[in-house]
Amino acid sequence: MEYDPLVADSTGGDHDVTPAETAQAEGMWADVPLTSEPLPSGLVTFVMTDIEGSTRLFRKLGDDYAALLSAHRALLRSAFGRHHGVELGTEGDSFLIAFPDSAEALAACLEAQHALATHEWPAGAEVRVRIGVHTGEATPIGHDYVSLALHQVARISSGAHGGQVLLSEATADDAQGNLPSGSSLLALGSFQLRGFAKPERLFQLRHPDLQTDYPPVRAIGIVAHNLPFLRSGFVGRADDRAVLADMLRSSGVVSVVGMGGVGKTRLAVQVAFDVMDRFADGAWLVELAALTDPDSVSGAVAATMRIPEQPGRTTDDLLIEALAHRDMLLILDNCEHLLDAVAVLVERMSQHCPHLVILTTSREPLDVEGEVVWRVGPLPVVDPESVHTVTEAEISDAVRLFVTRAALVRPGFELSDANAADVARIVSHLNGIPLAIELAAAALDERPLEGVLRGLTDRFALLTHGRRTAPGRHQTLRAALEWSLDLLGDSERRLFTRLAVFAGTGTFDAVAEVCADTSVSSEDIPRMLRHLVRASLVVADPEAPDRWTMLGSMRELAALELEVAGESEVFSVKHRQWYLRQAEESQDHIGRRGHAAIMDDLVAERKNIRRAIDNAIAAGDGDSAVRMCVAMTPFWTSRGAWTEGIQRLTTALELKGGTDAIRTSARVALGNFLLLRGEFDDAERLFAAAEAAAVTGDDDLTLAKALAGTGYVAFRRSDLTVAQSKWEEALERAERAGDGRVAAGILRSLAIAAGSSGQQDRAQDLLERAMDLAQQAEDDQLIRLLLGSLGELHLWLGHYRIAEEHYGEALSLAGSIGDLSARPLLLAELGWVANLRGDPATAHRLAIEAAELAEDLGNPRVVAHAHRLRGEAQAHLGEPAEAFEILEEARV
Repeated sequence: MEYDPLVADSTGGDHDVTPAETAQAEGMWADVPLTSEPLPSGLVTFVMTDIEGSTRLFRKLGDDYAALLSAHRALLRSAFGRHHGVELGTEGDSFLIAFPDSAEALAACLEAQHALATHEWPAGAEVRVRIGVHTGEATPIGHDYVSLALHQVARISSGAHGGQVLLSEATADDAQGNLPSGSSLLALGSFQLRGFAKPERLFQLRHPDLQTDYPPVRAIGIVAHNLPFLRSGFVGRADDRAVLADMLRSSGVVSVVGMGGVGKTRLAVQVAFDVMDRFADGAWLVELAALTDPDSVSGAVAATMRIPEQPGRTTDDLLIEALAHRDMLLILDNCEHLLDAVAVLVERMSQHCPHLVILTTSREPLDVEGEVVWRVGPLPVVDPESVHTVTEAEISDAVRLFVTRAALVRPGFELSDANAADVARIVSHLNGIPLAIELAAAALDERPLEGVLRGLTDRFALLTHGRRTAPGRHQTLRAALEWSLDLLGDSERRLFTRLAVFAGTGTFDAVAEVCADTSVSSEDIPRMLRHLVRASLVVADPEAPDRWTMLGSMRELAALELEVAGESEVFSVKHRQWYLRQAEESQDHIGRRGHAAIMDDLVAERKNIRRAIDNAIAAGDGDSAVRMCVAMTPFWTSRGAWTEGIQRLTTALELKGGTDAIRTSARVALGNFLLLRGEFDDAERLFAAAEAAAVTGDDDLTLAKALAGTGYVAFRRSDLTVAQSKWEEALERAERAGDGRVAAGILRSLAIAAGSSGQQDRAQDLLERAMDLAQQAEDDQLIRLLLGSLGELHLWLGHYRIAEEHYGEALSLAGSIGDLSARPLLLAELGWVANLRGDPATAHRLAIEAAELAEDLGNPRVVAHAHRLRGEAQAHLGEPAEAFEILEEARV
């Protein structure tokens, strides 16, 4: 088939042009299909075209782009139509044409490119079209084909450059010996087309009238990468993948940062596979873990990209030159031990290679201009205690990872209702760390699931069976974590190990106080701790900038190192001394006006205080243990943590140590907790012992508290005479000691006694006196109690509206000071008010909520009180049988 450049130049040559051709070239017929001829069948040659940089042209020309697009279509349709091409369709700026003859197709492509090259386009708006050609068997169905050849020609077209015609080996073979006059084929090599298993040899159609030199074949639609195929599969992290894919769309440097073993490399490789098709020159992984020399970083990248050395030129310069126009994704894996060298290279490449996107993995950020950091944490786990079925467990990525890897070492292993809870316990114990989970799953090769769970009491001893081909740092959990420690300075490593004495969390101030010594300066600790955060060894609390946390696996490693260093006891003592001071300084402020933050601080430090108490008990340090328990009593009372108070006070009092005064205070505190639990006999014995000790020690204030407790035991036993006598003596002692807060509490008790004996006026007078003392002390906790008592007084007097106001104010105040213990009783009292005001439905609802909260707190008296209310409300709702059953339950 002959190619005629004069015909190809029909819109601007010297020959006569028909009116129809002129009109079509000017766009009048630009959207008219080529021909109504039937589609060819059998061996069909497909041509696909696409404007290179069409988006840029559209932005440049705006509304004028439509005319340019029409002219482009007219030129192509004219060339293709002359060679019997049948248009299958057009989408945007692309064409798909079918030809019955491959030589005709190639002639049409040459004419089309010549017409485009010689057309007078607007200044700076030259249209360059890339063309792909492929020949294959195809049978038309209607006005379309169902053939793999269509997909293959699309892949070939996307690999071409503007002005270039790329064709497959099938087309080259079919047209051989019948090429257009003056043309030739240039073999470009074999390429793996996306979606096709067999590599495809590609050729370029050349002609003296057209450009012949083009850059290497583009990789859009062509897989160009060196990414490892991970046969074990990738599990979870859908959100991380989506976020990183978006980041790589808008940012030139993205760093995936996280602790060792968290799965940074696997995530980066998977994301690279996810986004690879966006990059014309593919995705390339450079592994840096094995490098030790910072000067070898550039060489490793150059070797991966097959960029040869040149005498007299630096590797950095060669890289910049080679990658300057590459549209590609470069993954630099494991940068943490070469941070400075990697940062310098990345910043240079980022500044000089505008189409290069760099994805790094590291245990800390690079700190280069334009870097976006994505921190990767462990996989989410589920609370094992809430898992009873497969459905409840498999919502966790961590569980699914364990099951997937377990099936590799024990074929047939499946998650079931019977083992779901154990699997959830394993991954929870391992903090959701992917490497640890994979190593635990590998242990199934040697032991049953129950054995793996038992073995996790020493996770570092169990998790030692990694893949032989894995890097050494990933063959055991300990090796993975110690790799991070090896990158620290001596002082930073010492600080890390000393963090083991904390309960996995703490404040910067606490670390500066507890972990400092002559080898680690307290002034340097904030800076070093921030570096540990950057190195992914500890985690900064996003909601509390002054707090940090540490995973259990990290803390266990730190504890092992601290033990080896022989420093465990020294820093445990410093830890409990710090938290003893914190507890004692907070004790007097709990519930006081303007000190609501105290409760928040104690809630945040609750685990550390528990740890300090337990360490004191384990060390036989009775003085510290008892003092901390006494100091924490107001907190435990307000939070409803009565069981915790009872257990720790009981254990602390079994130790020797501590002054007589502090031990007496501890007995009073323990007695009050037992009183709240309804254990009157044990409470009475403790109060009696405290009374005797206080008398011996001439301690009026502690004696007042002990007498008040004894009086309350008598009141709960309905012995009003003894109760009132004890309370009057307690009031005298409290006033002698000059403690208005304790006196106010005892006045409240006397008011309750007066109200119980029908002396409502006296009760109100006593409560008003108590309220004055509480207001003077700015004790909101005590005011809350007195408001509740005033509400009860007005309830008995039939002043329901006033009672409701007092109870409501008390409930609001309890919430503001973090007093959880008050809520169930106050809800029940509001329910009684509602019931007495003729609203049994509200009373019933409040009774149910109050009973549930009281059961959680372990307060049987309030549980019974709420059940009585519920029974009364049920009766008023016309359900006597249910009411009788509930009231009987309350009585029992």
